[in-house]
Amino acid sequence: MWKIPTQNRIGCGYVFSDSHIGPDEACREVESILGNPIEPGADIRIRSDRLDNARIGNSVGARHSQSFFEPLEATSIHGTVVQMGILSQYYLGEIVGRWPSGRGRCNRDIARQVDGFWTFINMHYVTERSDTTFWRDVRTHCIGPETRRRLRQWSRRLPRRTDFQPLANGVPPIEEQLYDPALDDLGLLDMHLALTEHRARPDLRRHARKATDALETRFRRATNLASGHRAFLEAIRAESVDRQTKGNSE
Repeated sequence: MWKIPTQNRIGCGYVFSDSHIGPDEACREVESILGNPIEPGADIRIRSDRLDNARIGNSVGARHSQSFFEPLEATSIHGTVVQMGILSQYYLGEIVGRWPSGRGRCNRDIARQVDGFWTFINMHYVTERSDTTFWRDVRTHCIGPETRRRLRQWSRRLPRRTDFQPLANGVPPIEEQLYDPALDDLGLLDMHLALTEHRARPDLRRHARKATDALETRFRRATNLASGHRAFLEAIRAESVDRQTKGNSE
């Protein structure tokens, strides 16, 4: 469930499983959470899947035309950039003769990139909740084998860079820097194991502290330099109106 403010309204959404409840019951759930009646908008069915082959002939499906799972992680922009990089790598490789036919490799890499996101999102559903039929069904039927394999692996040691094989363009779809905070927030990261590994590797602890301090400094500097969100949007809108006015006068 989310709220997205725009200049003229607040867009709200609620994802639910239609195998467990219908739109009317979902509406009542939202109203019970908000404490006031709502006016439901469109009931949009999410088809969670991906194409077997993103590239067929001279056509390429990217991101939402190629795959969609659910809006939890909002990975569309990143996924599109990575997939365009994969496509460019193989297409240019075909032109210069590096890969006489890179279509199969391209399709495999894009599929692996998408499947990596699927596993990452799927992990968010590993929970001890059993208070509804939905969560009981999820625990029994919806946790994928790759998700379970990785969690077994990371119950013995922390995630590592070597757990993630890079794609052809050298960009890994997901690495440990995404998994670490997600595992921690979900209660799936063994803190005793983390402390043990860090104590055994003083160099790792120094690297983690240095990286954290550098990120905090960079974010603090960016925050101080950036304009407020509303001021930024108003500046963009004013520039757009100014261009339109100049275009009409010319």
